[in-house]
Amino acid sequence: PPEPEPVAVSNATDLQSRIADGKSVKLTDNIPITETLEIAKSLTLDLNGCVLRMRGNTSVFYVYNNATLTIQDSSAAKSGTITGGNAGDGGGVYIGDNSSEGHLVMTGGTITGCATDPFRGGGRGGGVFVFKGSFTMSGTAKITNCTADWGGGVVVHTRSSTFTMNGGEISDCKASST
Repeated sequence: PPEPEPVAVSNATDLQSRIADGKSVKLTDNIPITETLEIAKSLTLDLNGCVLRMRGNTSVFYVYNNATLTIQDSSAAKSGTITGGNAGDGGGVYIGDNSSEGHLVMTGGTITGCATDPFRGGGRGGGVFVFKGSFTMSGTAKITNCTADWGGGVVVHTRSSTFTMNGGEISDCKASST
């Protein structure tokens, strides 16, 4: 059957609730959040030209339980943005845990201005940290201006994890350790 239409969301409460229910969502306004959005069921997030801004000291997304988070941006301007994440590892997106994989498919949108804090974790993956699972990037997806001790843009942690870049852009990311 075809994917159901994404549910329109314009505030953090509705966004958290729909994601917890495993519903695909489409942002209709800029949304500030203070808690990590936990993705335990496969779904699509359409940024729709809006800004999803973390205002707390944590990852924006945590993807686990073998779920796949697909991030896209259907806006004509391709201006959808995920920003503000600041965590021990995976400022923008943290993928997987000790007992399950997570998967990120990013075809649009920009992860920007995310960082890691080595005093709260390993300081790995300012944009995306693939602890266990996979990350596939393509289309108009971008990771820009992210910082970390290790891997300003993307870090792949284990040999069983993968990062595939079929398109998109990673730019102006910085790592302070080499």
